[in-house]
Amino acid sequence: MKTSIAILALPFLAIASPSPATPPGNFEIITVNNNFETTMNDVPVVGTVGSLGVYNLLYWNVVAGDAALKRKKRQVTITGVTPHTPPNTIGFGVRSRLENGVPYISSTYATSTIDHFDLYVPDYANNGDRNTIYYGCVSVPVTEATTPASCVMTAKGFDAAGKQVAKVDFAFKSLGGRLQPMTGGSFPKEFVGLNRVEFSVSPKTVAVELDNVVTRLYQRK
Repeated sequence: MKTSIAILALPFLAIASPSPATPPGNFEIITVNNNFETTMNDVPVVGTVGSLGVYNLLYWNVVAGDAALKRKKRQVTITGVTPHTPPNTIGFGVRSRLENGVPYISSTYATSTIDHFDLYVPDYANNGDRNTIYYGCVSVPVTEATTPASCVMTAKGFDAAGKQVAKVDFAFKSLGGRLQPMTGGSFPKEFVGLNRVEFSVSPKTVAVELDNVVTRLYQRK
């Protein structure tokens, strides 16, 4: 199988190889560190919360926006967790789940050229950092008084047939202050050959913030 790397405007690996669960086919393999710095939509104070939509060749049914509140010429970090690569993050909470449904990432949408994707990327490293996701939870509603909140975020991976093939829990612990860094983590080896990944959080009353989610994409040639 011939593989190659396509270049987008974000960090990539110099070498990529198919995962053991890669379906047969001729694919261009692309590894992306999704830092969400080019996202446009933000969480409105009032009105409908929209999802990010298609971003770096996958569909993201999550909220995206600037983690700093810019009003009256002020810039105040309000998320309770600091973005790993400021200023933008993605996430979900009670309000976005009610309006947009289950938070998920998918390679299936009308104009998709991606056959499947991996979140297990064992050969990834960014200046020595091997984490492939950064995450944290905050109290709601999100205001200038928002604080970090302990939580467990769950990710479930599904294949093209809709069968669940992977599951992992990411724990975040509040240190009791007003602000703290995100926690870094990595997905286990079962998160390969995916068409959809769904997210949930416990307790359901907190909001989740995500940053620097590394995806390996298998683009049809």
